[in-house]
Amino acid sequence: MNSKQKINPSLLLPVMLVFLSMLACQASDLLSTPTPYPTYTPYPEIIVTPYPTYTPYPQPSLTPAPDVRYTEDFEGSSSCFEPYSDAVMNSQMSDGAYSVRITESNQGFLSICPGQTFIDFTLEADIRLLEDTAGSAYFGVMFRETGGQYYSFILSTAPDGYPIYCVSYIGSNSYTPLTNSTFDPGNCWSMVPAGIYDAQTNRLRVSMEGEVMSIYLNDEILTVVRDNLLSAGRIGIQAGTYDQPVLEAAYDNLRVTVP
Repeated sequence: MNSKQKINPSLLLPVMLVFLSMLACQASDLLSTPTPYPTYTPYPEIIVTPYPTYTPYPQPSLTPAPDVRYTEDFEGSSSCFEPYSDAVMNSQMSDGAYSVRITESNQGFLSICPGQTFIDFTLEADIRLLEDTAGSAYFGVMFRETGGQYYSFILSTAPDGYPIYCVSYIGSNSYTPLTNSTFDPGNCWSMVPAGIYDAQTNRLRVSMEGEVMSIYLNDEILTVVRDNLLSAGRIGIQAGTYDQPVLEAAYDNLRVTVP
């Protein structure tokens, strides 16, 4: 005969707790511990260093060669300056130069090159006094000559022997000084600064730009003057005596260039 026994629930509670704890342990053993993702480290920013800006080497400024319109070394048998002769003066090609000789006081000599007419230009010429020169005299160049009118740049010596120069406008019946006298009011003669004039050979240069003329002696500037009476014309050479003769001068290395 079977007999039924009633189990006290309070007795089952500990057993169930033990059983559940065993199941929890087994479940925890079956699940693996997840490996955490590593912290993201961004790639370092790449700094690109630009190539330096190319700087070309500076190029030297080239001075253009002057445009030579007329040149004369007087080495040939002829030039645009014709020979001339009379009782008191003569001019001729001699020893590679154009020589002018005057044997009487108060005489003037002009020789104009009948070739080109120039507007803006630079005129250069070497002038050498020869041994026969004695007494007061003058020598130089003329430019922008037209119809008997021209500009004049001449050299001379004062009574005390000091070198002087004069720039002037010569009209058909007029004379206008363009430089002011430094020792005698009323005329254009000015003293050449010390150390510029040479007792034998001097290089005269005139640069014309519009109405402005720059006057040089042996590459040193003497003066800058302005005049608008003549705008174009021919070039020439000139010489003369004052109270006493004799003058003998030789012209060489004449050249005209334009801008």
